[in-house]
Amino acid sequence: MAELSLSDRALQAVREGRFAEGAALYAEHLAGGRRDPGAAANCAIALRRLRRWEEGLRILEPYRGETLPAVPYTLGHLYSGLRRWPEAVDAFREAARLQTSPDLDLSLARALLALGDYEEGFRLFESRVDVPGFPARRLQTPGVAEWRGEDLTGRSILVWMEQGLGDQIQFARFLPQLRGAARVGVACHSAVAPLLAPLADEVFA
Repeated sequence: MAELSLSDRALQAVREGRFAEGAALYAEHLAGGRRDPGAAANCAIALRRLRRWEEGLRILEPYRGETLPAVPYTLGHLYSGLRRWPEAVDAFREAARLQTSPDLDLSLARALLALGDYEEGFRLFESRVDVPGFPARRLQTPGVAEWRGEDLTGRSILVWMEQGLGDQIQFARFLPQLRGAARVGVACHSAVAPLLAPLADEVFA
C-alpha cells in the first residue's frame, strides 16, 4: 500500500479532529514556497479550530483573491475570531460572490450585527433556520403564516422563542410593542416563563 502524501496525512488528521497535527503537516507541505490554495485553506481551518487566528491569517492571507471559496470564507472566520469585523464582512462578501450557502449568509449576518448593521444583519440572520444543527427552526403549522411586519391590529401572534435563555430574555423586551396591537402568546422555556408572563397575554412553556 502506497504511503500517504503529506497533504493527505494532514487532511486525514483534520478530519479526525487532530487539528494541531493536521496544521503542522499542512505547514510542512506548504514549506519552501509551495503554492496550494486548498492546503492553505485547510491549514487555516485547523488553526481556526485551535483559536490560533493570527497563524491562520499568516498562512492564508497571501491567497486572498483566489477563486476557491474556502479561502475568503475561512479568512472571514479568522478575522471574526480577532473581532476585525469590517475585514470579516469584506471576506464573507467575497466568498458569497463565489458560492452561496445558508452557513455563509449566517456568518456574514453575525459580522454585520457586530458592526451594528441591524437591517442587513437580521435579514441575513434568517438563514439560520436552514443551517444544519443550528438551534432554530420554523414552525410548520397549516394555516398559520409567519409574520412579515404586516398590521396586527385585532389579530393574535405567537412569538416562538429559540436558542438559549439569554436570547429569550434579551429579545423579550420587544413583546410590549406587539402587545399594543395584537393578542400576544409566547412559547418559551419553562425557566423564563414567570419572567415573560407580564409581557404577554398567554405563555406556553
